[in-house]
Amino acid sequence: MVVRKRKSYIASLDNISLTLKPGDSVGVIGLNGSGKSTLLRLASGIYAPDEGKVFIEGAPSTLFTSTVGLSVEESAIRNIRDGSMLMNVATSEIDNIITEVIEFAELGRFAHLPMRTYSAGMRARMGFGLATSLETDILLIDEVFGTGDIAFYRKAQNRISDRMKDASIVMIATHSSAIIKDFCNKVLWLDKGQVKAFGDVKSIIEEFNHSVEGIV
Repeated sequence: MVVRKRKSYIASLDNISLTLKPGDSVGVIGLNGSGKSTLLRLASGIYAPDEGKVFIEGAPSTLFTSTVGLSVEESAIRNIRDGSMLMNVATSEIDNIITEVIEFAELGRFAHLPMRTYSAGMRARMGFGLATSLETDILLIDEVFGTGDIAFYRKAQNRISDRMKDASIVMIATHSSAIIKDFCNKVLWLDKGQVKAFGDVKSIIEEFNHSVEGIV
């Protein structure tokens, strides 16, 4: 007798319905495994939903780790050039982007060296600088600020504020309440793949922090 085992599936996201508009800067919170990273990858087009539909109007730019899409064997200059070309940036604008990103990331002479020689903070500044230098409508960030110092944090905050002036949409998945309060005007709380709450930053952050008190 042959016994066939049934495959078990766990839905990373379940019955999510969410509409964002220009000017929204949304912090995505939840415990590990709640679906934060999956949601951002759906929003970027990296993942396709098994059920339902995702409608994306505009060009997304992603920063999921400090080195996603970057070659650590190549220099920052080469990575910025390649990244700009992939985003169809006009050739005449690429040199300006290279100069701007290197200045923002404070790479100095390291700009000509392979990225494997960079510290974690330098990689974070470089990746963030590139992701936010390209003209895109949607910026998706997944837990990258922990590797930066306070100066970088403030520069990143100012940079996102500038993006908001251009009516972009920003989504940041993070465990840090401080980052949510500093960067976002809305918060999305995911719990076991479902929307627990969406809206006001202060009240939802307080409710979330209260719910996780005592959880190790």
